This record gives sequence, C-alpha cells and structure tokens, in this order.
Amino acid sequence: MATAQERKKIILCQAVIRRWLVMRKTNELTKNRRHRNQVVREILDTERVYVGNLNTLIETFIKPLQASIDQKKPLINQKSLTAIFSNVELLININKALLTGLEARYAKWSNQQKIGDIFIELAPFMKSYTQYCGNYDLSNETLLRCIAESSEFKNFLET
Repeated sequence: MATAQERKKIILCQAVIRRWLVMRKTNELTKNRRHRNQVVREILDTERVYVGNLNTLIETFIKPLQASIDQKKPLINQKSLTAIFSNVELLININKALLTGLEARYAKWSNQQKIGDIFIELAPFMKSYTQYCGNYDLSNETLLRCIAESSEFKNFLET
C-alpha cells in the first residue's frame, strides 16, 4: 500500500497529465475554430470579389452594348449579346442573394454558426450555372466572330 506522500505524488502526476490532456484538446479545438473562421472569411471575401466582378462586367460591357442596340449602328445585335454573356444578369442576382446571406450570418458569427443552409437554400438556383457553363463554346465563338466582323465592337472592347 502507498504511503500518504506517494499518494500525493501520484495525485500530482495525474493532475499534470489531466491538465496536459485538457490543454491539448483545447489547443486542438482552438486551432480548428481558427481554421473554420478563416475558411468562412475566405468564402465571404471570394463571394464579394465575384459579385463585384459580375457587376463590373454588367456595367462596363453588357449595359453599354445593350444600349447600343437601339442606335442606328449598334455595336452588336441582341442575339450575339445574349450568346456572349448568356445569363450573367440572372447569375448576379443569385450571387448577391448568397453574399447577403453570408454577410448576415457572418455578422453574428459564433462557433455554433453554420453556412451550409445558405448554399442549400440557393442550390436550385445554382443550376443556372449549367446554362452559363454550357454556353462557353458558343460565347467564345460569337465573341471572336463579332470582333472579326466589327472594328467598332473590337475598339469598344479594347477601350
């Protein structure tokens, strides 16, 4: 049987081991939380940039080209405009909704918050990307044809 002093040493040793195990688990949880927060921030930042880029595309190219269609000598016709830019104006609305949801969730961010439900809610609308991606070859072909056929269109793109 252990003496009182030996029991104190055993208890002290157990306490040190328990503290070490708790610290290890706490450090692991903290590292996972930091990584999780970083991933969510990256998703949010990427979505902000993407929505900004879509907005630039619409404001810089689509709207001016659309306005030129009503002029005597349009830079491009409606069929070519649609072929080149497909459903970008629909996509920006989907991504703005995604961004709004992510920003609202991140404003109240905690370790228990999740963002997957935001993506799930918008998943049916994300099918619009199928049309956008499927239009890639037609978009490139139409763009190259319009550049070759119209020096005004080519100049518009270059300025």
